[in-house]
Amino acid sequence: MNAVGLVHLVVTALLVAVCLPLKRRRIARNHWYGVRIPASLASDEAWYAYNEYFARRMLTWTVPIGLWGAAELFGLDRVPPPWRHIAPFTVLVFLAIPVIQTVFWRPTSGQSRP
Repeated sequence: MNAVGLVHLVVTALLVAVCLPLKRRRIARNHWYGVRIPASLASDEAWYAYNEYFARRMLTWTVPIGLWGAAELFGLDRVPPPWRHIAPFTVLVFLAIPVIQTVFWRPTSGQSRP
């Protein structure tokens, strides 16, 4: 069993569990959980819009993390070493993309939901 693949699958499951309440707009503004950038803190509607946008993007990017983890568990260990050494860093890349997308996202006028 490949430990890195197992870690990727656990991270995928945790991200899904964290993002689903944000996507469903069930998390009110608080000090611990959610996207906390100045634009998201402007109002309750902005809070829900930014967190839903972030959750949708993060859920999209958990798919490659989960696929990479499954590939590692079920046969990627036969791939030459350069690719195996990249595997631990893929999670960081796939996590950074939705964060960057959310920071630069701005709702259009009249847009209440992403």
